[in-house]
Amino acid sequence: MAKSVTGERIIIPEARLAFPDLFVARSIEGGPAQFGANLIISPNSPAIAAIRAEEARLAKLAWPDKADAMLEMIRAKNNGAVHSGALKAKYDGFADNFFVSANIKTRPTIVDRNGSPLTEADGKIYSGCYVLAHISLWTMDNQYGQKINANLLGVQFLRDGDAFSGGAAPSAVEDFKPLDADEGLGGVMD
Repeated sequence: MAKSVTGERIIIPEARLAFPDLFVARSIEGGPAQFGANLIISPNSPAIAAIRAEEARLAKLAWPDKADAMLEMIRAKNNGAVHSGALKAKYDGFADNFFVSANIKTRPTIVDRNGSPLTEADGKIYSGCYVLAHISLWTMDNQYGQKINANLLGVQFLRDGDAFSGGAAPSAVEDFKPLDADEGLGGVMD
């Protein structure tokens, strides 16, 4: 088995956020609880080439004598960091795009456009919004297989997008108007 190698920080300048678990860690299939998200990336994004180049660089470090063969095998088994959106085409936003599934044990940094920290209560980060993301790749070679995985280091809110199923952008203060004393009382549920 090769040693695990962690790569350099990669910036994805624009990704659409899907299945975010950024504020509360979640266990997947009984594994350890982690923070994470799927980052949907346009096929013409420079991030795709940067991620693939980092995969190749890490393969040479982790498996120096057989890097090309290992990278080919990893990609053939869909065990690299970048995946075809066709694999999740049944979900909004994935078709005709690529995605990176990135996780981490410690909470990633989450900030707004100005770099101020965000909390879950802010409601600014949701499935379907656009973010700038920082990731790093790492190689895995153990009893579970050989892979190149992605760590999610942080996300920065870029702009709103149509919310994917199960997620919605919060209402803004300007979405509401002042109400008269008796306005809005009809249809109140007891």
